[in-house]
Amino acid sequence: MFIKDIRQKKANTPVTGIYLVRKKELKKTKEDKPYLMLTLSDKSGSIEARMWDDAISANTLFQTGDVVQVGGIVSEFREETQLKVDSFAKLEQGQFSYEDIIRVVENPEQ
Repeated sequence: MFIKDIRQKKANTPVTGIYLVRKKELKKTKEDKPYLMLTLSDKSGSIEARMWDDAISANTLFQTGDVVQVGGIVSEFREETQLKVDSFAKLEQGQFSYEDIIRVVENPEQ
């Protein structure tokens, strides 16, 4: 599912999609529990995402710039749509289409 489509979904809607990891940061909650703060993108835009469970081990399995398949649910925080990531898998070249990840200019004169 493209990010533009996620933004139109209601909270608690399950989603899956393939995204580029633009930003990844291991942080801690006020209760000192680790979580991953992510910015994911595809050709339709970007979205903030959080991974609350297994954040420390997940942090070592993919890096900024990697393409990942994500499973999660739509959530809202401060009236902004976010994605709560429940699962992910790092993808290798050939397992995804770059045209879905990076916006391609079809007519450069436009």
